[in-house]
Amino acid sequence: RLVEAQETRRKVDRLVGFEVSPVLWKMISRGLSAGRVQSVATRIVIERERERMAFLAADYWDLDLTIAATDGTTFEASLVEVDGRRVASGGDFSDEGRLVKDVLVLDELAATNLASRLAGSAVEVASVESKPYRRRPAAPFITSTFQQEAGRRLKLSATLAMHAAQGLYQKGYISYMRTDSTTLSDTALHAARTEVAERFGPEFLPDAPRTYEKKVRNAQEAHEAIRPAGTEMKTARQHGLTGVEAKVYDLIWKRTVASQMADAQLLRTRAEILAAEGTDDESTFRANGQVIVFPGFFRAYVEGKDDPSAALDDRDNPLPDLSEGDRPDCRTVEPIGHETKPPARYTDATLVRALEAAGIGRPSTYASIIDTIVNRGYVNRNRSQLIPTFTGLATNQLLERNFERLVDTGFTAKMEEE
Repeated sequence: RLVEAQETRRKVDRLVGFEVSPVLWKMISRGLSAGRVQSVATRIVIERERERMAFLAADYWDLDLTIAATDGTTFEASLVEVDGRRVASGGDFSDEGRLVKDVLVLDELAATNLASRLAGSAVEVASVESKPYRRRPAAPFITSTFQQEAGRRLKLSATLAMHAAQGLYQKGYISYMRTDSTTLSDTALHAARTEVAERFGPEFLPDAPRTYEKKVRNAQEAHEAIRPAGTEMKTARQHGLTGVEAKVYDLIWKRTVASQMADAQLLRTRAEILAAEGTDDESTFRANGQVIVFPGFFRAYVEGKDDPSAALDDRDNPLPDLSEGDRPDCRTVEPIGHETKPPARYTDATLVRALEAAGIGRPSTYASIIDTIVNRGYVNRNRSQLIPTFTGLATNQLLERNFERLVDTGFTAKMEEE
């Protein structure tokens, strides 16, 4: 049935391509093409652009408090409540810029006036709460997660990442790089666990090998996860690799080894700071801290994030020693303005994730799908962002109006399930 599903996909590809493409030539421009997958991928990028075009920004303000603890250590706390009412944050506004929750919205004047009234006021630690937290390592790479992480960490497009991986595979350095399975062979598990014990110590090795469940729609599990080949986890330096191939191999090595390491153990602390207690300006500020108790797999690898401004999980951000009832010194109160942001444009990494989540394409096709929509002129790549062109917008509009089912994001996945 899987073979028949593949044959069906291929036939539908040809029917869509040969029958619909001539319509695009006549109505828009020669040289264009329609496709069961490429047209849906273009539509996904365009729908995100439409969301951005319809987006209306909302302004809101809060305060940052700089506090000096009794030991002289300074830390910052952000305003969360004024006189019992929660202060608005970005998540309290709709994409149309409307307030959707019953919260207090401070404008610049109100925030500035409040800051001046709170300046020099007494502050008190209302509560301190510490909770242990464990982080489990990410699963070994499959094609989609490899392409996403290569984009985040190495700034490689999906095509360049797969080209480097293809070279490593052909030279015998890694396992097959087109896969949707997170399973590691017994040989790989033994090699990874041996490497962890020798390189990091037995305390970094869990009692039993880790296994991971796959959650990819329509996964075939035809190959094992992407991992260093052979019976040993040799490093890029040991193999004598250089350039992009060395960076890609190093990424795969770290992810594979980390997947078989112990959990990272952290201690997260939240302190509530009360200012101007008992007045109409009574305000609650919150400070958050984190301390790594045991690094675990952080020693080998920490997964990147799509938001470049987001802090990685392996960063210590400790709060000073605080106790309920402490009265630290309030140094400064600064009003801070914010503006809600539209949804981020797709990058190669986030588009691959969207295609995978929707069940569109196979591990072997993600890179070629993105290449096709860029090379056909439907999408431009501006740095890492994928931005639809006028040609892409016009083509998508024509297809949506006349061939809606073919560009339905659920069509491909539903067809294969049937």
